[in-house]
Amino acid sequence: MPEPTLSPEEPVVLHEHLTPLRPLLGLWRTTGTVHGPRGARSARLGGHDSWTALPGGRWIAHQSATTTSGVPNYLHEVVGGSHPDGGWQMLVFDEGLLPELTRVSLDGPHHVVVEGEGTRGVFDLRLAAEGVMTAHWEREVDGARVRWLDLHFHRRGTATPSSDGLSRGSA
Repeated sequence: MPEPTLSPEEPVVLHEHLTPLRPLLGLWRTTGTVHGPRGARSARLGGHDSWTALPGGRWIAHQSATTTSGVPNYLHEVVGGSHPDGGWQMLVFDEGLLPELTRVSLDGPHHVVVEGEGTRGVFDLRLAAEGVMTAHWEREVDGARVRWLDLHFHRRGTATPSSDGLSRGSA
């Protein structure tokens, strides 16, 4: 049996329990609209997102680098394991000093739901195989959920997850 490595050229097989999240894998150009506290459009955002299976294939790393009104935003997340309420755990590393534990689950075959403290996002994966994905996020304001983000993702380069779970190509 070959010794495992951490070479970026070595393909990583995605573990079976993460198979429903395979459409997220790859490099994406990100654009969208930010909504203010009452849901009105307040800014545009743009940047890039990357979803990568980590060595061993049991966790997925998500990195996001966007700019909103000239201000850079960085987000790092790891998805895997199992959440006590079903689905997967997602640890979110953003501007805070500690990571936030959120829940990732499925709502039918084409929707991935992310639920955190006062936030909820739904990724629509119906067109991910064609290189297009959307997401909308809501946040809690004064006890009510209001629209927060509308995001559009377009796959960069040729990095497309194949049916065997390997990410191939470059951006």
